[in-house]
Amino acid sequence: MESQALKTKKGTSLPERQAIVQRWKESGKSKKDFCSENGINYYTLMSWLTPSKNKAKQLKAPPTAEGFSEVKLLQKISPNLFARISMGKSSVDLYQPVSPDFLVRLLTA
Repeated sequence: MESQALKTKKGTSLPERQAIVQRWKESGKSKKDFCSENGINYYTLMSWLTPSKNKAKQLKAPPTAEGFSEVKLLQKISPNLFARISMGKSSVDLYQPVSPDFLVRLLTA
């Protein structure tokens, strides 16, 4: 009779899933043995035990627009730095103003 109570169907509620997972944990049996003895699809049980990417996203708290955020700089920048041009993994530090023509030549070289 107990195996009939554990039979699952599409749309099993979260409390029902949690109860089934708890019964499996308390049984001391392997997942496959527990599933076959209780009429549960093994892969269904595995999906309840393994959080999916979508479930993890839903569990994350949404960002808030209130308050302050700490910003950490990865490196100290020289106070004499005029500009930094980054392209991919490369960057060029400029310590004084340069002409637009110089920048064009630098970036197209």
